[in-house]
Amino acid sequence: MRWLIWWFAVLSAYVIEFVTQTLSEVVAGAIIAALCTVIVACALRAGRPDVRVLWGWLRHLRRVPGQMLRDTVAVSGRIIWALRTGQELTGFITRVPFDYGDRENALDNGREALVIYGICATPNTVVADVDRRGELVVHQLIAGERPAESLRWPL
Repeated sequence: MRWLIWWFAVLSAYVIEFVTQTLSEVVAGAIIAALCTVIVACALRAGRPDVRVLWGWLRHLRRVPGQMLRDTVAVSGRIIWALRTGQELTGFITRVPFDYGDRENALDNGREALVIYGICATPNTVVADVDRRGELVVHQLIAGERPAESLRWPL
């Protein structure tokens, strides 16, 4: 039953997003929803990630809303400038030191997820990879220093 609910939710999102008006579009949405449901079911059956987050860790994300606002203004300005001048938008790859901890520890996995969310929530920065040598590989549209709280919380 829950997979039927998943299928219906994905189908509804497809119909709402693409404002479908013909039967063929609804059939395509039903097929896409079925494929998405099968992929999610297989992924959940293949492995259940063990992730735990402590409530106190959310305080590390306190600067994220300000960074989101600042980056939104900067990235919007950069895009408008590129459109007006005809220049190509290119970004920069940087590396941020990060202690990801023990891969088998649920708390370390949760901390890693929060760090990646906190960095990716801003429009200028995307985590491309967690390098097992102790670094986050980060792509930025506008190069800039990211203030890091610590090796465990590089936000």
